[in-house]
Amino acid sequence: MDNERSNGIQHMRNKEDIRRQNEETTLDTTIKSINKIDLMETIKQEKDAIKNNVRSKYFEAEKHKQTEITKNIWVEDVKLKNIAHGEGFVDNIDKRQEKIDNNWISFT
Repeated sequence: MDNERSNGIQHMRNKEDIRRQNEETTLDTTIKSINKIDLMETIKQEKDAIKNNVRSKYFEAEKHKQTEITKNIWVEDVKLKNIAHGEGFVDNIDKRQEKIDNNWISFT
């Protein structure tokens, strides 16, 4: 009888050990799953951050390029105006015309 009782107790202990091991395995699996999900989320966030950084640098470069193009157009426009006005081309024509007008007046 003691042997049967001892076997029964041992059987119950074995069942309890198996149950505990299953719980630990389930808990470990759950923790690993959560860690995997966290890791995947972290990787996704880092990828998104890299994409956003690349996008912002691209847009910044495009904005800078557009600014440079606009500045170059403005500089070319100013150069053309300088050729026409600032360097005296138009002014000289106006002054020459004025001299001609003055000379004509003084001649007549």
